[in-house]
Amino acid sequence: GGHHCAGSDTETRSCQKQLCPVDGHWSEWSHWEECSQTCGQGNRTRIRTCSNPPAQHGGRSCEGKAVDVIMCSVRPCPVAGNWGPWLPWSPCSESCGKGVQSRIRLCNNPPPTFDGLQCEGTDTQSQVCKETSCPVDGKWSSWMSWGSCSVSCGGGTR
Repeated sequence: GGHHCAGSDTETRSCQKQLCPVDGHWSEWSHWEECSQTCGQGNRTRIRTCSNPPAQHGGRSCEGKAVDVIMCSVRPCPVAGNWGPWLPWSPCSESCGKGVQSRIRLCNNPPPTFDGLQCEGTDTQSQVCKETSCPVDGKWSSWMSWGSCSVSCGGGTR
């Protein structure tokens, strides 16, 4: 029997300085953002990043979308009212002489909806109308006093 050899029976040395590729992976999705519109049709968005971990040393990048969008609608938008056309004038209130006629318009072009503003201004117009002059009926005046006789004697008239 001889003695065992002193020291290690193996020796290692690093030989490959190149780092291994790391494939990228997505982070968690962010919270959904508020709707992009306060009324009517809008969008809600959420995002994620290729950072868990990011692709490194020639590894593959993340596959898929980094942004996710869905449509949203909070409530319908207000619609302000607008006047429709004036309706025809009413007949004159008097058949002769001075009368009045009127006309209206409706707030329906479009009507106000979803808390939209009412139409501004008046919905009624009036104007003086005169169809024709009124006829004047003849009328007897009161009797005048008797005149003198047409002859001084015989059968005259007065």
